[in-house]
Amino acid sequence: MKKMILFFIMAAFFYPAFAQAADLQASDIALMKSKIDCKSATYAYYCNALDQFSTAQTPQVAGFSTYVGSSLFVDAQGQLQIKEEASYLILDPARVQYDSIIPENEEEKTQTQSYLSYFYRGQLPPASDPLVAFSKTAKFTEAKNFQKIGKSLFYERSLKSYSSPNQIYLRETADSIIVVEVAGPVASSKSLFFVGVFNKKLKKNS
Repeated sequence: MKKMILFFIMAAFFYPAFAQAADLQASDIALMKSKIDCKSATYAYYCNALDQFSTAQTPQVAGFSTYVGSSLFVDAQGQLQIKEEASYLILDPARVQYDSIIPENEEEKTQTQSYLSYFYRGQLPPASDPLVAFSKTAKFTEAKNFQKIGKSLFYERSLKSYSSPNQIYLRETADSIIVVEVAGPVASSKSLFFVGVFNKKLKKNS
């Protein structure tokens, strides 16, 4: 089982464009929700997370923590493509890393589907779940510095495939950390994005 940076292989440099960044607005969230079938039992989980993101607050980061969760990838640039992924989030007071866990064989694909099914059934996977155990061993490998913009913790990551960096926003509710990542080149249309949800009950402190 390997860790894979979301979207494509990350470039080896950091793109310092924070000064141009703006926080996500309610209209941005509504545009993203319009591209998802929120009546689907699976996707409703992520639509609800987007609703919560609109009213969520800036995450309070006290120390090094790893969160286990899931993400929905949405590509609405042409024919709609949607994919769910097992994900994890690492935070400390200055740095952040948001990654997916990519299955490498049929057994791991089955484990991933079992893991993901818990969340949209309103349950949490047990501590014995292989992906929960794997995620909680994660360490910083491609960490980025973040800053506060509006109500979000914000950072960017550059990708070899894009001329401009992806924009990543984190907010916190009473129960979860919610991540929204928007592809830089299509940021205005919100047609290529991730929604990540990380329940605090699956949090591990170092």
